[in-house]
Amino acid sequence: MKIITSILILMVLVSISYSLTLEQIIFSYLETGDTFKYEEITCNEKPYEVVISGGKEIFMFEKINERYYFIKDKELIKEILLCYYSDYKNITLDNQFDKLEEAKEYTTEFFESRENQEAACKQYTGTDRLPCEDQTSCLVACRTVYICDTYSFGIGLDFVDLIFAYNQNVNTLDKFEAEYEELFDEAIEKQDLESLEELEDYLSEISICSKNIELSDLTILYSFCPEVKYSTSDLTSAKSIISNIKNNIEPLYKVDETVDYIYSETVSRKADYTIPKIEIKVFKYNGNIINSMTNLV
Repeated sequence: MKIITSILILMVLVSISYSLTLEQIIFSYLETGDTFKYEEITCNEKPYEVVISGGKEIFMFEKINERYYFIKDKELIKEILLCYYSDYKNITLDNQFDKLEEAKEYTTEFFESRENQEAACKQYTGTDRLPCEDQTSCLVACRTVYICDTYSFGIGLDFVDLIFAYNQNVNTLDKFEAEYEELFDEAIEKQDLESLEELEDYLSEISICSKNIELSDLTILYSFCPEVKYSTSDLTSAKSIISNIKNNIEPLYKVDETVDYIYSETVSRKADYTIPKIEIKVFKYNGNIINSMTNLV
């Protein structure tokens, strides 16, 4: 009876060693405290499992005859990764860069919010008729308007410097407004990270210029020019879209790094337990079990 019981226990162990679930396999290769999830995907009509831990893809498995096998072929890992990004995370360069059209629309709405808000200030400073390219030319323009001449006489050249800064920022916004559609269209065509970074910098410069105008001491300190209020929330929305696109497409540009990482994790990690493979030999006489022998193989 003891012999039969021992054999049954060994048979159960053999069964377990060949019927581990994917979760059990993955868990045994993780560090203490790590969490994971996995995605079942189909790539080129074959099923695979992509394991993610700590926000990174770390393993890939192929299931063959009810058993799971680590994938260690770098070319296959890359092929599966690209399927995973495009088919399951819906990340392609085309569908991501198409979102720039929405960012461009927000930028258009920002520029439309200008609605010549700066025109009154330029009129009050005489810079709507005469150039304001340095302190001297700005002073000449200011002296053609009685109230501006009065302020410049009472406050001095500091007031003229404010006029110069105001006009520089307005001119910069004019320049940006003339360029932005072309810059967005080029980025959509190029589909690269550099173009997105250039757009981010470009929108940041627009934000700085618009804020400088809104907070000019011509308005805030001296109440000389009318208040200007741009739709800066549209710029924020445009920048947010670009930032999301960058984050989404970054894996596509770093796919080779990710392949190397998955391969390294696959070959370097060791399970924290050893599954014994057992060979059982049973000896019978007249149909009865008289002895058994087990060997670890």
